Amino acid sequence: MTVDQLTTFLGWAALLNIIYMFLALSAVTMFRDKLMSIHMKMMPGLKEEELPALYFRWLGHYKVVTISLFVVPFLALWLFV
Repeated sequence: MTVDQLTTFLGWAALLNIIYMFLALSAVTMFRDKLMSIHMKMMPGLKEEELPALYFRWLGHYKVVTISLFVVPFLALWLFV
């Protein structure tokens, strides 16, 4: 795999992950009540007050992973190679 191929791969992977992150954020904000009822049925030990914090913690972790594994390496290769 050449550097150009790796740069292209990381760029597309970063773009797809960012799109997925915004879709997930939109789903959590627009369909909050429906998602909460589904997840309350799936995990009966959770309290309703805990779910919004879990949603946004998951989105925050996803954002950090996307930036550190895809965006930063892409920018480093694109700018400096």
